[in-house]
Amino acid sequence: MPERTRFGRDGEEMGAGEMMAYARSVGSNDIFVTGRKENGNYVRINLERDRIIPNRIIMSVDIDSVIWVTRFPRFAKWLNIYMQPVIRKYAPIKKHNHVYIDVIYPPEEGKPNSTDVHARFKLSQVPHLFLGKVSEGNATANLYMHFPRMIHKHPHIRRFSNMVPWDLQGTLWEEVIIPAMRHVATPAELPYIGFNREELAFKAREKGEKRAEASYPFKPAQLTKFFEEINTIVSLIPWHCD
Repeated sequence: MPERTRFGRDGEEMGAGEMMAYARSVGSNDIFVTGRKENGNYVRINLERDRIIPNRIIMSVDIDSVIWVTRFPRFAKWLNIYMQPVIRKYAPIKKHNHVYIDVIYPPEEGKPNSTDVHARFKLSQVPHLFLGKVSEGNATANLYMHFPRMIHKHPHIRRFSNMVPWDLQGTLWEEVIIPAMRHVATPAELPYIGFNREELAFKAREKGEKRAEASYPFKPAQLTKFFEEINTIVSLIPWHCD
């Protein structure tokens, strides 16, 4: 047993390993209950006596989450695109996630060479919605679509409103998302995508689902064309503002 350091007239310093060895030698766990040895000496525990100096240290990194903000997303794996809006009580990012964006305002009318004015907003303050997700094992990555031009405060509570209205989401899916999905889908995939809201709601009722979140997986090459087609459609529809 390692040498112990005496302190006082009736005390003794021991490590946890030494206490366990002592308990085994006397056949009793009283030292852990009373803090004293059989000879009456008190025990002061010092865990530093059990320290181990490692010969090798292996370091690893555990990535809890990754937030990627981009106008041109690229993926290396299949990703599921929702075939109808996913409505929740709160916006997908309901709390500040410590990510900011800078929004640049257009030049003032009549002053094309004026200095650009920009403002910084929290990502959670920008109106956004669910667009897709990719799942692998226990890990899930969500894809959100943000609308910086819709940044505004609620007229009554004076807080930023980050939810996209239901009717606007429905219009977005019917006029932009579904047409873009059908544009990149193969002939064999077309029968499984492109349902309107009424058809999806009917299918959900048949299955007894309370909340339908129908989606369809697209491979990386299709996703790139899908996002390009979204930009093309938005640039051509009448309510788009350049």
